[in-house]
Amino acid sequence: MLKITHANTGYYNKQVLFDVELNLAEGETILLVGANGEGKSTLLNLVSRRLPLWFEQEKGSCLEFNAEPINQKITSELIQRGLVYIPQKNELFEGFSVKENLIASVALESSRKKVKQHIDDVLIHLPILKELTNQSASHLSGGERKLLSLGMALMNKPKLLLLDEPLSGISTENVSVVLDVIRLFQKMNISLLIVEHRIRELFSLADRIVGMKEGRTHLNKFDNLNAIKEFML
Repeated sequence: MLKITHANTGYYNKQVLFDVELNLAEGETILLVGANGEGKSTLLNLVSRRLPLWFEQEKGSCLEFNAEPINQKITSELIQRGLVYIPQKNELFEGFSVKENLIASVALESSRKKVKQHIDDVLIHLPILKELTNQSASHLSGGERKLLSLGMALMNKPKLLLLDEPLSGISTENVSVVLDVIRLFQKMNISLLIVEHRIRELFSLADRIVGMKEGRTHLNKFDNLNAIKEFML
């Protein structure tokens, strides 16, 4: 599903990722763990093509999605192909209603019939949003905003979801709601690459846990929470 080979990138002149290697299978859930500033969110930005690959020719760097190189693809192309990124700060259209946000998330879809069907599907899977369809995004709670962002991702029929801190900024009672949505994604055989500091809540949902330290991936045996805690020290 996703293959990352010798990936390097950064911001301006500061390199953040160094020869990152990672494979993610179809339907697999990987949890990326590590302390702040170790490159986890940068990796998601790279895969979603919000950052360029560095040293592509010199190091043979490559990003592959569904066995196809995506080094030169742009974010909108990847969304159409089923690779969708949900950043930590939900990118909503604040002046739009919940329904309008769902419609806007598939702006490239020209068929009104298909858009309506997508919305109906999302509201079946996320019934909480059905009660909020006419409410402005600017008036939603943290948990409701998170659910809307997940619904917008689902509108695009994703095959791979990149989730950056999906439990951030939501109440304890809403954590279980978001975890249920993640379980739903797993039942739908959607591959998941997740960055999250609330590791305890997601530990049991991950098929594999990959560590990141100083911009490099570590495939240690993270079979318990203590092992993860020691790695992050």
